[in-house]
Amino acid sequence: MSKGEDQKKKLLNDLYKHKKAENAAKKKRTDTEVEIEKLYGSFDEKSKTFLEEELGFKIKIKKNSTVKLDQAAYAQARVEIPEELRPEKIKFEVDSEGMKWLKKNNLEIYQVVSNCITEKPGKTSVTVEKI
Repeated sequence: MSKGEDQKKKLLNDLYKHKKAENAAKKKRTDTEVEIEKLYGSFDEKSKTFLEEELGFKIKIKKNSTVKLDQAAYAQARVEIPEELRPEKIKFEVDSEGMKWLKKNNLEIYQVVSNCITEKPGKTSVTVEKI
């Protein structure tokens, strides 16, 4: 094995090992959070803070929930709701497939839309699996 292949193997093994340890630690953390939530009981608010001065900790328990809108049902009901009373936020987002199509088929409109878009590079994702 060459020096470069040795380095690749070491890095791939390291990443694989670290990811496994990270997943195990995350499971332990979430299991511990469940136990802490049980200890502090239930409450009606979305979040509550407990001060444990003698233990040297402040604990904030936040109840998260997901609210999902049935798009088809709301589209029908929306016409009956006065505009100023609609509990909605409208957010425009880019359709990347649509942008590819515009670039290929209607460059003039593509250029108008592309002037409104900013693209920032994100974090590169690396996945390593044992085979």
